[in-house]
Order: sequence, then structure tokens, then C-alpha cells
Amino acid sequence: MVSTNRKILIMSVAAFLFVVNFGALAQGSNTATPSGEFIFGTPVSTSVSDLNPLTVSNSLATIIDQETYANSLGFQWADGTFTPWLASSWSITYSGTSENITYHLNPNADWVQGSNVVGQITGKDVAYTFKAILGNSSLDGYNLASHLTSVTSWDNNSAVSFNFNSTSALWFTYVTSQVIIPSSWSQYDNGTPGNIGSYLNMGPYAKEITAGPFTLSNISSQGAILVANTHFWMGTPHIETFYVEKFQSTSSAVLSLEDGSIAGTFPALSDYNALKGTTNITNVNQAEPWTFYLWMNDTLPTFANYHFRQGLAYAINKTQIMQKAEDGLGSWGSNFSFGGLPTVMKSQWAPNLTQYSFNNTKALHQFELAGYHQNITSSGVQLVNNTTKKQLTLTIQEPPVSDWQAAGTFIQSDLKVLGINAVLLSVPFSTWGADTFGANFTTLTYFGYVPAFTNPYIQLQAPYDYNGGFWNVEHFSNSTLNGLFNTTISATGTNFTKDLNQMQQIIDQQVPIVPIGNANNFYAYNNKMVQGFLPNLTMDSPYNLMQITSSYTPPTTPATTSSNNILYYLAGGVAAAIVVGGVVGYALRGKGNKGKEEK
Repeated sequence: MVSTNRKILIMSVAAFLFVVNFGALAQGSNTATPSGEFIFGTPVSTSVSDLNPLTVSNSLATIIDQETYANSLGFQWADGTFTPWLASSWSITYSGTSENITYHLNPNADWVQGSNVVGQITGKDVAYTFKAILGNSSLDGYNLASHLTSVTSWDNNSAVSFNFNSTSALWFTYVTSQVIIPSSWSQYDNGTPGNIGSYLNMGPYAKEITAGPFTLSNISSQGAILVANTHFWMGTPHIETFYVEKFQSTSSAVLSLEDGSIAGTFPALSDYNALKGTTNITNVNQAEPWTFYLWMNDTLPTFANYHFRQGLAYAINKTQIMQKAEDGLGSWGSNFSFGGLPTVMKSQWAPNLTQYSFNNTKALHQFELAGYHQNITSSGVQLVNNTTKKQLTLTIQEPPVSDWQAAGTFIQSDLKVLGINAVLLSVPFSTWGADTFGANFTTLTYFGYVPAFTNPYIQLQAPYDYNGGFWNVEHFSNSTLNGLFNTTISATGTNFTKDLNQMQQIIDQQVPIVPIGNANNFYAYNNKMVQGFLPNLTMDSPYNLMQITSSYTPPTTPATTSSNNILYYLAGGVAAAIVVGGVVGYALRGKGNKGKEEK
């Protein structure tokens, strides 16, 4: 699932958000004939098998879909704010416990097939997209089916309204960030829109129907070729051809960047200083709006004790993980809280929250309060349960992502120092997803929660609120906190701040999750080959790729143009697909950007 959790624009928290003027968004968009090429190197180790924007999870495929299906209702900037995109405006109203969100669509937005316009994007397409999501539980990662009562297209399909049977600051996020698919796909769903969730729709010969700033021209074992969509409603991209070249590692991509074979890539952050001194290379290092956490099921006896969770918070060397597993420092220092809250919340709203920094003495004290003691013998150290007299065993489970597994290894080592029998398992995504997002989540797992919103209320709402957020993976519940969520959604001014501070204090004292830190995003490009990148957006952001210009013409045709070894070609029809649950794709959203799938 390519949609990601975004910042909310909602009236009750309007004081903390802003919307960029729609006219400003189009600044720099080009109506002239595009020219030049941009060759982008991405480190991936797997081939593309699915370009369905509802199910895509492979990082190369995600990049392709970002550029060809850049048609969510709103565009998210790096700070998490939304601005009009496919929707030119929206409004939110409440009636008791229900909520209505209405979008008015941009009348200039069109579907294209290759170089031809095949129709306007309308409310009918939006409604069909959500019928597909509601009809397929593997796509409904946000549990909309339990809350979204209707999606209605009206005003000659120029507007669409969403009605919810509950109020939540998350509904706007989920709906506005969802990529929209064409209602013409209904010819492939056999009368059941949910079937489209397994439709492998895109082939290499520009026959697919898309709507982004680029269209797919070809795809091979070496990558993909995309060309400018001259009918894109936000303007034609400046560059004519966008090459996505596949590399097996970040190091090989960086070498190609240095020798001028490619124009840009996402290196490892450890390469920052080396590239900084390289002629013609520009580095862009930016904070990513997402945070890594260690998750556990708070309803299990082991993790139900808040002293035990505090022990885990103190026991893990988070700086080491961010420096070595994630190649970045994240947000450290006096403004960071390891008590369940991201940096922005501690510094802006609750400066007295606990600093759960790495400290084995404090960790052991909390474990003792939770009913454990250290048994030190000649054979080693064991953390033993006072009642069962058995050594504590914890299982850490990670999917096959290199930096997640590296982090899991550090966590395992930290816990073993205290005498915990920590076991690290590497499991397929299907196994990991079924356990982590299932009703009986049983292990510890380290993964990225997306994102760390700049609005503190929404940051709390997403992982802790039982009223609508899907991301309460830990099943954490506190009656006082739940009541505050109900009142804060409509609170303003001093009452909002008062409620928010109380909510933060509850979470800080309970430590329901252990945040590891915020990761940085780093990209580098050859400024003699390409110019115009916006430093507040990632390199592969559709809007960023609309701005850049290039006069570079490679001396030889890149390998991506080869018509041999085509990965697949499917002109149409319904096919079986391996679908990692939408929530997994959501959690993985930032991984491709960091360029670290394989090192």
C-alpha cells in the first residue's frame, strides 16, 4: 500500500497547522517542452513483480508508482502538512459523534494512457478506490470498514463526501493520503471492487492508465524508464526522461554517482562526509517525519507491568542503534524523551517528561520493581523471575530488512548484558506482519512508525487512541487517556494544551512503547548534471522531480533501455499477487527513500 500516514488538517487543531497556497504549489511547473535526462540510482535487491499502487511494497516499484500515480487528494510536504493536490479544497464538519469530509476535485486532473488523455479524474474514481479498500481486508490497514459508512460522489462527480460514524483526527489523514485508482479498473474486478487489490495492472509498454507527472515507458531487469506526462494537471516536468537504475548496494550506487554515471541517489548517511568533499556533488540531509520504535503487546503478562516497560526503555542503547543501524543520529539531547513521545512533543508541550536514556543501573532497578532479580554465577548473569525462578526469555522478531535486523541485533546484545535470554528471529514479512498486527502479538519488534507528526495531538492519537487509530499495535489502553482523546478532538486554546499535557504525562509514566529515535534522510546529486532540487522534499518526491532541470545527455544509452529480460508484461486481467498487508507497506514507506535495502 503506497499511502502513508500524514499530518491532519482538522478544524479542532487548526491552530497548529497550515495549508500552502494552491497557487504557490504550481510555482516552477513547466508548460514548455521538457528536455534532458535524469538518471537516478536506487539500491534494491529484488525485482519488481507488482506495480499496483494499492499493494506495492518493493522500493523500486514504490518509486515508479510515486511518479506515475501522484494523485492523492492532498500533497504532503516534508513537515507533514497537506496542501491541495487532486482535491482543490476540502471541508470537515461534525454532527454529534459522526464526521463528514468533503473534497472538491481539481477539474483539470486527467487520466492518461501513454501520451493520450483518456478521461477526467472524478469523484467516481475516488469512490471506486475506497470501495476496493473496504472490500478487501488486506488493503484496509486503517480499519476504515468499521467507521466509514459511505463514500458519495456528487455535483456531477466533481465532489466526493466521506461519512464516518465516529470522529477522529486520523480520518482526514487516511483519506487525503490515499492514492486514487481509475474506476475503469472495474472491468477487471468481476463485479467485486475488492478483487482489484490483487490486480497486477502495469506492463512495460505504456498501456496502463495513470495520472502522475511521469508515465512508465519500459521496465527491465536493470530498472525502469519514465517519460514526462505533458498532460499532468500541475504542469509538465522540466526533464523529459527519468531513468531509475537498479543497484545491488548503496556503495555501488555511490561509486556511479562519483564517476558521473548517474545523477543522484540515496547514499548511506555514513557517506555524507566523503561526498561533501567531492567536486560537483550536493548533499541534502533532512529530518524524516517518522520514528523508530520497539513495540510489544501490553496485554501480555510479561509486558503488562509498566516498571518492566521502563526497564526496557532504559536498557536499550538507542544512540548506538541510530548511529550504526540507521546511519544517523536522529534527535538527541535534552529535548528528546524516550518515554513514548517524539522530540517535538517534549520540546514544545511537555518539557518535564522523563529522559529514558541508556542506563543499565536504572534498567535493573525497574526490572526489580517488576518482580525480577539478577542471579550472578560463575556461568554468567541471569535475570530471574522471583515467582517462577526461571530466567527471563524475550523473543525479538524482525523482517528481512537490513537496518531493522541490525537494530534487532543491538537490542538483543543490550538485553543479554542484563541477563535476559534474548532470542532474535529473522522471519518473512508475512510471518512478521501476521504476528505484529494480529490480535495476539507475542514478540518484541523494532520497526518504523510513520510518521512523527509536528502536531503533538495527532502523534498521540495515532498509536494510542482506541477510538479509531489502527496503530495501537501494543493494545495499550488507559481509561483516563481514552476520555481525554474524546474531549481533546474538539478542544481549543488553553483547554487543548491542558488536556494534551495530561495525555503526555500518562504516556510518559506508562512507557507503552519505547521510541528509538528519528532517522535522517540523505540524498546526493551531481549539480552539474541536474539542478533545481527543493531541499525540504526527498529526491524522489513527485513535486521535486517536477522542478529539476537537466541538460545532461549520457554518452551511451543506459542499461535500463534494454528491451531484453523484461520482468513481466500483463496487459490486463485479474492475477494472484503476494500482498503484504497494507499496514506493512505503510510501515515500510520510508525504507526505499533511505536507500538502504541492502548494503
